[in-house]
Amino acid sequence: MSEEPFFGYETEQDRDAAVKKLETFLKEIELNEFENNLEYINKLNFVTSNMKREILQEVDLRNLAICFKFSTTAFLKKFFDGLSSSLKQEILYGLQGKYTVGEVIKTLDDFVKYLKRKEADGSLILDEKSDKYV
Repeated sequence: MSEEPFFGYETEQDRDAAVKKLETFLKEIELNEFENNLEYINKLNFVTSNMKREILQEVDLRNLAICFKFSTTAFLKKFFDGLSSSLKQEILYGLQGKYTVGEVIKTLDDFVKYLKRKEADGSLILDEKSDKYV
């Protein structure tokens, strides 16, 4: 019997249950950082198409898929809005992959550092209430 393809978690509760499974592998400090990184990535809901295009040009799609592994279906649909079908397919293909806990944590850490750098230099706005323009 084959597994169903993974297209994100249907609900926040489903995602939270998956995160809970990781608790057995992570120390408390690592777990808090992991959860904070997931929350930070959810801020991508507020990026413009130009910001999204820049992210897609600068970040490896496999790494993006790893970072989206704990995302909800609603988040993925919103992020995929306006993307070409080939980009969507490549990210969705990456979501099907199996990754080690260490690889997921490192990739998330690196991606969040990248987002924070972009936010600090003003080329990325992740606050829905911001009145800044890019």
